[in-house]
Amino acid sequence: MTYLEQARHNREVAEALSDGDSPTSRQWAVTCLFYAAVHYVNAHLGNRPVPDNHPERDSYVRSNMPLIHSDYRWLKTKSQGSRYRLESPPKAVVDTALSKADKIRKFVERSSLVVH
Repeated sequence: MTYLEQARHNREVAEALSDGDSPTSRQWAVTCLFYAAVHYVNAHLGNRPVPDNHPERDSYVRSNMPLIHSDYRWLKTKSQGSRYRLESPPKAVVDTALSKADKIRKFVERSSLVVH
């Protein structure tokens, strides 16, 4: 499986979860969307080594993907809130997360570094 394929799968899972009424479903939807973004960033790297941790990946996004850096950070922050602080995002936040993940996908897919 490629990073793009994994990202697409994560987004599909998030979309299915976002239709659920349970707060846990929305928490996992946001988390899946953050990890979709992680895999989109990994795909953007092309043949270069994938970062070993989130701080390295954050640095790469900040330096090499400034147009989507704020979207990536937003997804990361919402995911952390869901995972570590048990925040339950409302449906509107999940919808925004879907939109931000799609913006990152479009940026990566337009990138000349990604092999389709």
